[in-house]
Amino acid sequence: MRPCADYVRQSIDTHLFFGRIMKEHSFFLQAGFVCKDTDFIREADTLRKNFDHLLRDVVSVADGVASPAVLQSGEVVTP
Repeated sequence: MRPCADYVRQSIDTHLFFGRIMKEHSFFLQAGFVCKDTDFIREADTLRKNFDHLLRDVVSVADGVASPAVLQSGEVVTP
C-alpha cells in the first residue's frame, strides 16, 4: 500500500477508536450527575449526541478504508 493510503487508513482507524471512546465518556459524564444537575445532564447529553454523529460520519467515511482488523475487533461499536 502507498504511504499516503497507509496514512489515511491509520487516521480513519484512530478516529474510529477515539470517536467511540469520546462517545462513551460523554455517556459516563451524563450518568454521573445527580438529578438536580439538569443543566449539566442536558449538556452531557448534547455532547454524547454530537460525538455519536461524529462517529457515524467517520464510520461512513471508513467504509472500504478502515483496516479489517479494526472493524472486526469490536472496538468500534459499543453494544
